[in-house]
Order: sequence, then C-alpha cells, then structure tokens
Amino acid sequence: MRGGRERADSGMVSAELAVGLVTLLLVLSLVLGVVRTGLDRAAAVSVAGTVAREAARGGDVSEAWARSREALPQGATYAVRVSGSFVTVAVRAPARAGLVGLVLPDPGPVEATARVEGEP
Repeated sequence: MRGGRERADSGMVSAELAVGLVTLLLVLSLVLGVVRTGLDRAAAVSVAGTVAREAARGGDVSEAWARSREALPQGATYAVRVSGSFVTVAVRAPARAGLVGLVLPDPGPVEATARVEGEP
C-alpha cells in the first residue's frame, strides 16, 4: 500500500513547481511592463520640460525635440502652445507596456505637459 501511494504523489512536486514558475514569470513580466510605462511617463515629463524651456527662451524648438526625444518610444509627438507670456508643451507617446497590454486593457498613450513662463 505504501509503495503505491508514493508512486501516485511522485509527480506532484514537479507539477506544483511548474505552475509556480509560470505564475512567477507572469507576475514579473506584468511588474516590468508597469515599470516601463512609468519610465516612459517620466521621460515624457522630462522631454516636455526641455522643449518648453527652449521655446520660452525663443530657441529652436525642433532641435530641442530632436535632441531629447531619443528617450521616448517611436511615434511620440509634441505640440507647443503660447498663451500670453506662458509656453505650454504637450508630449504624447505610445505606451510600451510589454505583456501588460496582452493581459490588461490598453493603457493608452503616455502624456505629459510642461508650462514655462517666457523670458522677457
């Protein structure tokens, strides 16, 4: 009786380990996707600030965008709006969520806005 029971339970550890590893990898990929989206958001904030400062100084906005957009994913866009003495720059980039996009609903684009007072 004892030998039969050991034989029936011998594969349980392997199956539980396999399920545990798959779950661990799925959770890790989800966490990394969320972190990547957060990093893209931080990069968009930084780029918006850089372009807004350059526009407020009266500099070449397209050159500032070309220099700083390397941190953003392909397809990123920006818009400059001048209102009185303030310059507002909005940056929009597609989110690179990795596997998060397969499991969760589309996170949508990453957006950031910077507003700087122009120099006199």
